[in-house]
Amino acid sequence: MRQYRQRRCETPPQPTKWDYTNEIDKNALSDVKAILLRTEITGLAEQVNAVKTPSPLDGLMRFTFVDHDAERAITLQVPSVGCGEAPEMPKAVWELICLFSDLHSRAKTGTPPQEGCGCKALHEMAVADHAESR
Repeated sequence: MRQYRQRRCETPPQPTKWDYTNEIDKNALSDVKAILLRTEITGLAEQVNAVKTPSPLDGLMRFTFVDHDAERAITLQVPSVGCGEAPEMPKAVWELICLFSDLHSRAKTGTPPQEGCGCKALHEMAVADHAESR
């Protein structure tokens, strides 16, 4: 009797696409747009690897947004970060991680995350960066 091992065809996980237009208030949406259109963000390469020491817990984040009437995508390879840790990486990458965390919390729970873990509130990120660019 022959035994055949059936190979399981593993499909890569499908990305979750969220459109926050109807899920967050107008002020928060305005803040998101202000953050995404900052020069440091729009100046990032399409692929950014912010991982210094690879780990199985590292993450992959993909952002797709409209930049001056053209769709733009940024893919970040990011380290697993625990609350209170401050990994060495460009400020723009850290703020995209914080933005992702904020939007993820809003999509899952309907509320922004509690402040802490090194991330500013969404409005603080938008306003602080506007003040810094003057």
